[in-house]
Amino acid sequence: MLGPLPTADEAISYTHEKALANGDVVLTVDQLMGLEHWERFYTNYKLGTPDRVRITMYSLEGAPIYFELAYDGDHTITYTFDDTMDISGLRERISTACRSIVSDPNVRSGVSYELDDCKDDRIRQTFRFTIDDVLPLPAYFRN
Repeated sequence: MLGPLPTADEAISYTHEKALANGDVVLTVDQLMGLEHWERFYTNYKLGTPDRVRITMYSLEGAPIYFELAYDGDHTITYTFDDTMDISGLRERISTACRSIVSDPNVRSGVSYELDDCKDDRIRQTFRFTIDDVLPLPAYFRN
């Protein structure tokens, strides 16, 4: 279950451990964690079951950047990009509605997911989630 988005005060100390405990997929400079949350969301999307997922990435300064997808189970994925905590970013929280998620298996290694058929193409371009076969995964994903 995905927890609430941290408040501005909480975001300062929103470590990857807290993000994982909150149900986020976490992308650090050198590791991808909580991938099971993305896999659940993508499976539910394919089945037409409503679901939500949040990917939390960290800037070089350690500020959380959020990519949140909420699927209504019908035809709409509401995507929200939030980099308001990143002093080096645009510091904005923006959303758009999209109709689908497409995967591109033709990346160097792994698979990449993008949003498609969105009302605002500029916002759509802020989302690209790549599961790279080269990126180290936590031990529980190995084997």
